[in-house]
Amino acid sequence: PPLTMATRSRLASSTDLTSPTSSSSSPYYTNGGVPDGGVSDLNHKMSKKIAQLTKVIYQLHNRNDQMEGDLQGLAGAYEDEIAFILKDAAARLTDFQEDLKLKNDQMNAQLLIDSLTKQHDDERSLLQ
Repeated sequence: PPLTMATRSRLASSTDLTSPTSSSSSPYYTNGGVPDGGVSDLNHKMSKKIAQLTKVIYQLHNRNDQMEGDLQGLAGAYEDEIAFILKDAAARLTDFQEDLKLKNDQMNAQLLIDSLTKQHDDERSLLQ
């Protein structure tokens, strides 16, 4: 497993591993037991991995921003559609109410005509 920065720093500061009298089996190790050249390779790999992760985070952030924008647009479209449906329903209700009033007026007029016709017929039959 790769060494963390804190581990490498502790190992490098705790002992001098560059001397041939070191207890390490391979001579001239530096930076906590990592051979010379291995540190730059490790740094290079870590830098590449950090760059990859940074790209992924950037892409995810952009995708999230795009999704939020799309969601807001969709919410606005739904709100407009709901407003249109409510306006249309109100107009239809008004039309139905007007039709009902007209039919009630016609029915009342017919009842009045029938009542007056009956009254007229009754009065006529009394006179004969």
